[in-house]
Formats: sequence, structure tokens, C-alpha cells
Amino acid sequence: MNFSHEILDDVKVNVEYAKDQEEYQTLPVHRFKDGMICGCIVLDDNELEAVLKEGKIYFSILTFNQPLQPFFITTDKNLFKEHIDVYQNKH
Repeated sequence: MNFSHEILDDVKVNVEYAKDQEEYQTLPVHRFKDGMICGCIVLDDNELEAVLKEGKIYFSILTFNQPLQPFFITTDKNLFKEHIDVYQNKH
């Protein structure tokens, strides 16, 4: 599983979190003025096969005992665009 440096045609990577932290994978994302970030995960062939077989994607979020922030995961590019538009138009 890798994070893509290409998100959407009109949403480009503008920050890389944890770029110089060996214990973490670099997270290339677009960070909007209101703090919302978005990115894209790319699955390799083995990962795609595992998702097709099991129908599951596992995740972990380190909160460091702070409140959990809302997150959104989808495989639908248009729904992703709508999600971004909704939250960017509210701020």
C-alpha cells in the first residue's frame, strides 16, 4: 500500500507529513486552509487480490489519547470529489 502523489486533477499534493520520520510512512496530501487533508492510497496487485478475496481493508489511527478526528474513506472518485466540495463550501 502506497500513498500517491497524484490525488485529483484539480487537487494536488502540497504537504508531506512525516517525511523525515523513519518510523512512519510519508503521507503526501493536499491540506486545505481549514485544515482538511485529502490523499490517495494506491494498492498493488497482491493488495487488490486480498481486498477482492476478503472484502476488507484494515486501518489504525494513532490518536495519542486525543479526540478522534472524523475521517472518510471511499473507492468512488466522484463521491470523494463531492465530499471535498461539501466541506470546502461550508468554510
